[in-house]
Amino acid sequence: MKKIVFTFIIGLMVSTSSYCQIIWQKAEKGMTVAQVKKNFPKAQNVQPTDGTTLGDGALRLLELSDYEINNFKFDAFFYFKDGKLIQVTLKAKQSENQTLAYKKMVEAFRMKYGEEKSTNNMSIGQEKLWITKDKTEITVSLLGGDMNIYYSARIGNELNKI
Repeated sequence: MKKIVFTFIIGLMVSTSSYCQIIWQKAEKGMTVAQVKKNFPKAQNVQPTDGTTLGDGALRLLELSDYEINNFKFDAFFYFKDGKLIQVTLKAKQSENQTLAYKKMVEAFRMKYGEEKSTNNMSIGQEKLWITKDKTEITVSLLGGDMNIYYSARIGNELNKI
């Protein structure tokens, strides 16, 4: 019996220590710029500016152009806070049909994650929200004619406080 309990505890410790929160594709929460670049070699370093800094101080330090998903092209932006990856934003290219891209991506997310947790309808567009099993918040939005997808690890941090 002691051997079974010991094996269980060791297995639990190993599985807990190897847990990682995948934000998007091969990008894990907490990765450094170098680690993300290793997984996405075509990503380019960028100098953050006022327009590329999020409200909580997260900085856009990497960009990946023309990433194709579901037959649509996106630019991917990687945001870091305290040197660690916290968010990835995908912005549909202006050459894409933004409304069609939004509808197709919502369908794809429903197939992958089920029904959205919430929908926010506004006068300038709408957003749909999913939360993955590992607490990554995914928002698909069509606001002011622009289609974006936000993958954020922030909510996981907040939920762990509760």
